[in-house]
Amino acid sequence: AVPGAAAGALSLSAGLPSAAPPGGNMDWQCAEGYKGNLCGSCADNHGLRGPFQCARCIPSKAAIVLYVVSFLVLTVIIWAISHVTWVDNQDTNPELRVSDILKVLILYVQCMVILTNTPVDWPNSIAGVFAGLTWLFSAGNSQLLSVDCLVAGMQPSLPPAVVRQLVYLLAPVAMFLAVVLLQCGVRGVHWLWRRYRRPRLAIPVLSHVLERVPVTAIVTLIFFYPSLIRVALSMFACYPIDTKGGLYPQYAVANARRGYWQFDMQQACWSGWHRDWALGLGLPFTLMFCVGVPAGIVVLLWRKR
Repeated sequence: AVPGAAAGALSLSAGLPSAAPPGGNMDWQCAEGYKGNLCGSCADNHGLRGPFQCARCIPSKAAIVLYVVSFLVLTVIIWAISHVTWVDNQDTNPELRVSDILKVLILYVQCMVILTNTPVDWPNSIAGVFAGLTWLFSAGNSQLLSVDCLVAGMQPSLPPAVVRQLVYLLAPVAMFLAVVLLQCGVRGVHWLWRRYRRPRLAIPVLSHVLERVPVTAIVTLIFFYPSLIRVALSMFACYPIDTKGGLYPQYAVANARRGYWQFDMQQACWSGWHRDWALGLGLPFTLMFCVGVPAGIVVLLWRKR
């Protein structure tokens, strides 16, 4: 059953049965917060948390605060892991290192975040943990905080669904830059302290940060990698609704030949702006993350073997 469908609904396509209110549409059959084809779009003051999953928006000021705090917390975490990884890379000791343990922890957290996107009614004890993880990864995950709620009042020139995808794709870039700035700040404070204690001591700042940039980039990419793949592949997630040969062909008006995009059920797949963005955004990023990144890791490991 579609989550947004009201109980007892006969048809959820965009057709208009005789029992519908005059001048109305199929939205009257949808549960609160849902509208459109298959009740797969979110009504006003609601944001998309996943395909066919909508939730009421929290106040915009509270949402901004939660986004900023989660971004800052994740920035500190990635900075700390990048620092530990760089320090361990300078150590030639083959024994188990802290960065090796952190790699396992990151993989575990990524699996947990993937589970938060599954439509399962988890027990409260597990749901609380998932809520914390989705808040921490709000920059790349819409399960707790929906980007739709933030851009609803901005009236962007791009379709809101495209804005949502762009935010999630650009989030790792913003995170990487924030971590680099934090590294500069930490190194700058260290430089000031050492200059105060030993005025004649020369401490490089820029070179210290630049030599850590590759490690920071790799750690940031690893953190957001599942989210980036999900967003890239989601550009091709289409769902067929009305097909020929049904019981009530007069109502089969949501009959786009290639279905409708699951992240905007009002938009026909491979038609209009969806075709342009799927080919211009989805295809290059899919090739980059599903082919380019694994190939790059293989080359890097081969050279460092």
